[in-house]
Amino acid sequence: DYTLPWKGSVWKSGRQIRPFYDLPLKTSLLPAHSAMTVPTFSRTTTGTVVDFEGIIHTAKINEARFQGARRIEDLVDGVKYFNTDSAGKKIPNAILRGYLNEPQGTNLVEYSEDYSQTPHWDGSNTTIATNQTIAPDGTLTADKISFASASPTSYIYQSMARTISIGDIYTISAYTKTSDRILAFGGATPAGTDVYSIRNVENGWYRQIITRTFTASGSVIQHLFSSSIGSVGVSEHFIWGSQTEESSFPTSYIKTEASTITRTADSLTVDNSDRDVLPNSFALAGTWTPLGNGGDYDNSDLRLFDTQDSRGDAYEITVIGGTDYGYAAGTGGGVFTVKKADLIKGTENKYAFQVFQDGSDVNAKIYKDGVEKLSETETQTLDHSNESLELGTVFASNIKDIKIYNKKLTDSQLKVVTS
Repeated sequence: DYTLPWKGSVWKSGRQIRPFYDLPLKTSLLPAHSAMTVPTFSRTTTGTVVDFEGIIHTAKINEARFQGARRIEDLVDGVKYFNTDSAGKKIPNAILRGYLNEPQGTNLVEYSEDYSQTPHWDGSNTTIATNQTIAPDGTLTADKISFASASPTSYIYQSMARTISIGDIYTISAYTKTSDRILAFGGATPAGTDVYSIRNVENGWYRQIITRTFTASGSVIQHLFSSSIGSVGVSEHFIWGSQTEESSFPTSYIKTEASTITRTADSLTVDNSDRDVLPNSFALAGTWTPLGNGGDYDNSDLRLFDTQDSRGDAYEITVIGGTDYGYAAGTGGGVFTVKKADLIKGTENKYAFQVFQDGSDVNAKIYKDGVEKLSETETQTLDHSNESLELGTVFASNIKDIKIYNKKLTDSQLKVVTS
């Protein structure tokens, strides 16, 4: 049996598994019950978010973003997100990706939507006509690039001064109304290993993406459109939204004009001062969709959740990445490790992390997608943070839900909550 503080009742074993704290994150930050603690969100700049129709919206300062939902903004109610379209039809669950959590990012391209701006953009045998068709954000701001020649090559590019070292990773991306490859790193960019991908982002638009791991050092990166990359020759294409960032995968679009623009990090925290969110012994289950593959993240960037404690790291409960699953006991907290190779870009992952005091020992378990990944026992007395719980932290991902249980879940129950 266990008590729900917000219901004042006891649920018998064998009945429905009820979370102690329940945070659906498909369209809002509101917990499942009004008596539960509401999280605090902050981001000190604007951001962008893609809705269920593939349209990019600009999110306000301190506006949490919910990817795949319908976003409405009006003077009376402000900004709201919905899980239905305007006709009341439910948006498919696969499209509702949930709360978007991103670390800080900077778009190094200047004039990301206006390719007529010189000397920012330069080129040869190419004509730019501005504001020719509807862009992915629903505005008439997409430009038309006309390649006049296949040989010599037609191209436009932008050079960005950077100090590049061997092993650095950068990603360039742009929206194109063609699936033909026309995007590349320019020839003045230091050599490296490229990974190219293309995403259909609806309404006839694609996002072309190239990630380069540098094998040589240098001082410049070039963002290039060219007629010779995919052998498109003499042709016309619509382009919009160029982005260059120091990242191993593309993040949400950041609009720029005469200078580079930084999107600050998302921060989602829950006050735990009364331990009414995360008790000492708990099971925390949730659904995360990484924006990159596990190998794209540093180990410390895979913190699916984290507590903060003024006594120091040994009293915090957190998650990091590694080569295998694990749990390392601290003085009063501990560190879960998730296997990085099991995290696939764009794939939902349902995890459960459980630590429960059993006499002088703590039993730690990890379940992923209905399968036990870790079960071990450590001699430890749990005394972790009761200050705040951070969700997502620096882990670039979508989070669809978080559920916390103050009852030790059986293996069957852990399988259910992660299936």
